[in-house]
Amino acid sequence: MKISLCIAAQLQNSTVTGGAYNHSEGEYGSVSGGLENHVEAAGYLGSIGGGDKNTASAVSASVTGGYGNKATGRWDSVTGGYENIAGITEESNALHGANSVSGGAFNEATGPGQSWIGGGEYGKASGAHSALLGGYNGNVSGPNATVSGGAENTAGGEDASASGGHLNNATGKYSSVSGGLEGTAGGEAGSILGGQQDRTSGEEPTALGGLENEATGRSTTIVGGLNNKTAETFTLVAGGGFNEALGFRAGVLGGELNKATAEGSWIFGTYSKETKSMREIIY
Repeated sequence: MKISLCIAAQLQNSTVTGGAYNHSEGEYGSVSGGLENHVEAAGYLGSIGGGDKNTASAVSASVTGGYGNKATGRWDSVTGGYENIAGITEESNALHGANSVSGGAFNEATGPGQSWIGGGEYGKASGAHSALLGGYNGNVSGPNATVSGGAENTAGGEDASASGGHLNNATGKYSSVSGGLEGTAGGEAGSILGGQQDRTSGEEPTALGGLENEATGRSTTIVGGLNNKTAETFTLVAGGGFNEALGFRAGVLGGELNKATAEGSWIFGTYSKETKSMREIIY
């Protein structure tokens, strides 16, 4: 039995070359195949290669395949996947546009220009030149920011990045979270390398794992431990619990409930000690 295909091109200079129930209404628009695909009237030079129920509705927008995908912004593209959206939220110009989604499901690339999603599910890339490589429910809102994977991670700072883990947030400019759970990298160039519920703020602070540590100030570092805190320039806490390095170039290495408050003072291990004078050392 021969089955008739319903294909339609509403303008003389738009084309539908295959598939079934496809429509091309945009000037110089084209649909090459698939089922129930639609280049809308606003889709000047819009194109759909195949797949099912895909839509191209802006100038030079394109969908290559997949199901239920939409390219709604100027120069936007969706390569495949399921119900993904590439759309620009403001007027494009010669330097801005071309958001794209390569695959995955329920992803949205809607930045002012050149945001990209590689895959994953329920991801959002809304920052200019932002990138979401994959994962689940990631959100990239900062310009030039990146989320590489994991679940429910966000990168909101300019040039910020979240590489993996769960519920991590890179909020500062140039900040980064490499993994772990519920880490927040704030401050300029703040970084968290794992751990749980660690936080950074200030300029170039670093937290290397542990639980509920807080690195604040300039060029401060916490290496593991529990509920440790740095709050001055060039301070360090390595391990232990509830230790604080509060003086300029002060440090605490291990132990519990120690405070290095004087400039250049250090505490090595021990319990519930506090430095009082410059360069004091407590063992």
